[in-house]
Amino acid sequence: MATRDLKQSFLQTAADRISRYCPVIELEFGICLGDVRPRELRTGDWLDAFVEGFWAEWPRHILAKKGRAPSRFEEVLARAEATLIRAVAPPFLFLRFWWPDLFMQWNERDSSIWIAFYGWSREDYERNMLRIDQYVVHEMAHGVWNRIARAERNRLGESMKAWRRWRLWSEGFAHYLADVHFRGCYPPHVVVSEDWSDFRKRGKHLVVELVKSRGSDVLREIPLRWAEYTATS
Repeated sequence: MATRDLKQSFLQTAADRISRYCPVIELEFGICLGDVRPRELRTGDWLDAFVEGFWAEWPRHILAKKGRAPSRFEEVLARAEATLIRAVAPPFLFLRFWWPDLFMQWNERDSSIWIAFYGWSREDYERNMLRIDQYVVHEMAHGVWNRIARAERNRLGESMKAWRRWRLWSEGFAHYLADVHFRGCYPPHVVVSEDWSDFRKRGKHLVVELVKSRGSDVLREIPLRWAEYTATS
């Protein structure tokens, strides 16, 4: 099978897994993730989403907390910074995503799951096909978090520490759902990875301990009350 056919087969399998798990996740958390579809990740698309999302909204968020809108100079400066990023970043992003391991990312703008195929061999396609269930559920868990915690995110303020704690709990929540909570839904042949960074393991551990002490119902509360649980953990 040609590489193009392998890629299309992988995307179709991802779509099938989304169709299998999305209704289960939506029913449990009482939310709608929308028309979730897999898409091939291209560095240009990822960069546009970053610049138009985080890079554009973070300065405005800070200024809004200070009670004013960006000045004309600040708007021009932000556009200049965005242009510079778009000019120099693509080669580095290409190297970042040139990786035979499985990489997916939830895209909140259109409820899609990006999948990077850079550097994959035929063997990588076969190996990653066994891990696709866990990764698809992980990314949809980020969609669940974003929908439940959207209002809470607006109250984060300008503290990078708060944003880092937000990400710690978000990743821990997604890993717990994919690695533990919905694991019983996976077919027997599925491989569930435990090889994560210390940061992700720490976030998952926070959720594991919380579920142990309060039960699985707490999962619906974590996206809204993570700051409270941070203070007591």
